[in-house]
Amino acid sequence: MKTPDLISLNLNDAKEEANKMGLELMIEGEDFGEDSQIIWQSPGAGEKLEKNIIKVKCIQTIVMPELIGKTKDEVLKLMEKSGLVLGEIEIVQTKEAKSEIILDQDPKAGIEIPKGSKVNLVISKGEF
Repeated sequence: MKTPDLISLNLNDAKEEANKMGLELMIEGEDFGEDSQIIWQSPGAGEKLEKNIIKVKCIQTIVMPELIGKTKDEVLKLMEKSGLVLGEIEIVQTKEAKSEIILDQDPKAGIEIPKGSKVNLVISKGEF
């Protein structure tokens, strides 16, 4: 029997896939429950299984929140609560937004990212 590809699946989906094939998952390291995403497996996808056990490692993920339009202070509190880290900051002068308003973010809102990811921000300095 060949090993299924479990990389990037959440832990629940990986368990379901393994159970369908009569396989067992052994989690190495920390188990984050529903918020886990598989980042490593052994044996690798497509490799022959010697036993009915697949070893996996997981990371905790979150859905990237929408930061654009919020104030810098609001965003810093939200990032701390979400387990995100401040990355690069670009300050831009613009007539379009008041001072300290978030104009852009990377990663974009709505995508699943690892907890602890760096978030880069473009912040308004206000009018010229």
